[in-house]
Amino acid sequence: MVQDYIIIQVITDVMNSGDPRLPMADTPWPGGVACHLHPFTSVIILNTVMKIAFVTLGCKLNYAETSTYERELLKEGFEAVPWSKGADVFLVNTCTVTEHSDKKSRNISRKLHSQCPEAKIFVTGCYAQLKKAEIEAIDGVTEVFGATEKSRIV
Repeated sequence: MVQDYIIIQVITDVMNSGDPRLPMADTPWPGGVACHLHPFTSVIILNTVMKIAFVTLGCKLNYAETSTYERELLKEGFEAVPWSKGADVFLVNTCTVTEHSDKKSRNISRKLHSQCPEAKIFVTGCYAQLKKAEIEAIDGVTEVFGATEKSRIV
């Protein structure tokens, strides 16, 4: 479950030891995640609300499924954003009615990766079911969920 704040217990002198893997107190963590040292408990508090963008290609069923994914992921603490604004996570719901729709699905996955190379890209839908290996070969795609695996998304 994604939480608004993840609390990591640390000792203050370790926190400020100069270890490059740890942020100094009251400084931004790499990637712009807000970080500060709680003054009474020597605990780092990270603001980790994950931004997710949804891209839907194809039929009305895909749009209905994406709506369900969005509703459930918002309950889990994700913040929905437009895909064109960038996100931490992308969920692409694909179509495979024609070769054109296959190409569109591949192109959007590549575009998202070039737009946000650090983002996780998850692909589902009909194209994901029929041509899983083809999608897995696309740079930046984190995981592919076919029709029988959709329930793992939320």
